[in-house]
This record gives sequence, structure tokens and C-alpha cells, in this order.
Amino acid sequence: MSTSQEAAGMAVLCRILAQLSAGEPMSVSDLIKAEDLPRSTTFDVVKRMEERGFVARVPDGRLALGLRAGAFGYAYYGLGRLFNTAQAMLPWLRDETGATVALDANDGVHFVTIGLWAAPWYRSDMPGHRLTTIPIYRSLGNQPARLRLLQEARTEEGGVAEASRLAEGIARRLAEALVAETAS
Repeated sequence: MSTSQEAAGMAVLCRILAQLSAGEPMSVSDLIKAEDLPRSTTFDVVKRMEERGFVARVPDGRLALGLRAGAFGYAYYGLGRLFNTAQAMLPWLRDETGATVALDANDGVHFVTIGLWAAPWYRSDMPGHRLTTIPIYRSLGNQPARLRLLQEARTEEGGVAEASRLAEGIARRLAEALVAETAS
């Protein structure tokens, strides 16, 4: 493979990751159209990305970011050790509470969503969510991440309180993973 072919493949890989990072699964054809990508290169790159876990197929056959892409995103923000714990605990929190769960990383200026586990009712353009934010601290005053719970507006106070209690417990576990990362 020539250097120019490798560069073209890397450009396609980056553009695919950028498109899929919006969180909506896409077909290969949709990716080709959205990014005006060369068809044969795109299919070859997608095949390689799938083999290496950077993209995965959802049940209807469209592509979504794979676990390996997610792990790189966490590592970029210094939260690499949280990836496996978050992948195990945050879908459970969503299922247990009926809330949409977001994990945000602090980039030093803003919080950036690095994981979203959407409840079946959730649409980002729907107004009226009940928002609960739980900080995740590495040490006193050092907040590299936070959890956000978005619940339906009609959620009763008891449900909000129970969801907050569960989320606080998970935030403590995530903080413990960060402290263990710092110590090692």
C-alpha cells in the first residue's frame, strides 16, 4: 500500500469516526453520501474498523462506534480506566432508573459528553427533562467528570430521589477507579 493510499484510508477512518461520534448509527451508504467518500475505500476501511472494534453493527445493520473507539475517547480525557466500569454500570443505571444517563468529561474549560445511555423515551429535542448532576472527583477540588441523569418531567419525587441515590453510588465507584488509576 502506498503512502497516498494510507493517507486516504486514514482520512476516511477519521471522517467515519467523526460522523458516528454524533451518536446516530449510519449505514455505509449514508456515510459515503454524508462525507462524499470514495465507495471502495470506505467499504475497505469499514471492514478493517469492524475487525478491530472501532465500529460495530447495531441490530438493523447500521454502524455505530465500537468499544475500542470509546476507550480512546475516554483515554483522551485522562479517564481511560473508567471505560470498562462505565460500560458495565451506566447501562444498568439507565435500566434501573428509566433515566437517560450521560457521562461527561472535564476538558479544563467545558464538560464534554463522552458516553450517553439513552432511555427509550429520550429525544434530545424534547423539552422538560428533570436533570440531576452528580460530580465525580479524583481528589478534593479535582472534578474530571460528572454523571447527568435526565428523567421525564413527570417522574415523581420519590423516583428522582431513588435515581439520585443510585447514581451517587455509581459516581463513588467511578471515583474509586480514578483514584486507583492515579495510584498505579
